Amino acid sequence: MLETTGVTDAIVAESHPIRSVHCYEHWVPLAEIDFGTLESAFHMSVIPQARKEALLTEALAQRGIKVEREMALDGFVDRGVAVSAQLRDKGGESSFETALLLAADGAHSYRMYVSANTKSTTAPTQKRIT
Repeated sequence: MLETTGVTDAIVAESHPIRSVHCYEHWVPLAEIDFGTLESAFHMSVIPQARKEALLTEALAQRGIKVEREMALDGFVDRGVAVSAQLRDKGGESSFETALLLAADGAHSYRMYVSANTKSTTAPTQKRIT
């Protein structure tokens, strides 16, 4: 998905390869996962989350897109031709309209993908991921 942006190459270049993972409980071996047998265009690797976010933020900035941190999405309304979103940050509350709304703000947060021009037959939803 990110290959055409150049981000994939940057992430792969800075990642550390993993050949296998060993799982233990109280120093008793439970399982071993060998990644060498997987068929994939990319080898299994790790990169610190902060560095991955920095690479993604840099790529977005090169395209004129600003990543806003410390911003909460309180809700949205799909109006058919646009999406109205309600936001909250340290400065207070605000709202805006857009044709496309993406939010990926953490593992225990709301994750939404809403497009006013979507061809999907299912309605956008707000869903709490726990």
